Amino acid sequence: GTIIMGSVGGGQASNLFALLAGGNVSLSVVCTLSTTMLGVAATPLVIGILLGKSIPIDGVAVLKLTARLVLAPLCAGIALSGLFPNLPKRIPTAKLGISAMIILCAGG
Repeated sequence: GTIIMGSVGGGQASNLFALLAGGNVSLSVVCTLSTTMLGVAATPLVIGILLGKSIPIDGVAVLKLTARLVLAPLCAGIALSGLFPNLPKRIPTAKLGISAMIILCAGG
């Protein structure tokens, strides 16, 4: 179990923490998306090397899940910021924290 957990990339919540910490959210999203896509091929390879066993991964299911968890909210955010460019400036930081907790509880 430890080898499998160490072989799988994680970090969907890292985007949220980057936002709350004032980091570069765009970079965080790109890194999360690219490691998720790379993980479809890399995880079975690493596990095969370390354990000598193969673990099948449904790549299409991973891509669909990634689209639902990362790309759909990202596209919605881009669309909303295009329609309402001043909206992010009007949302207080406290509301971001509350939203963060809701997202973490709902997503976990």
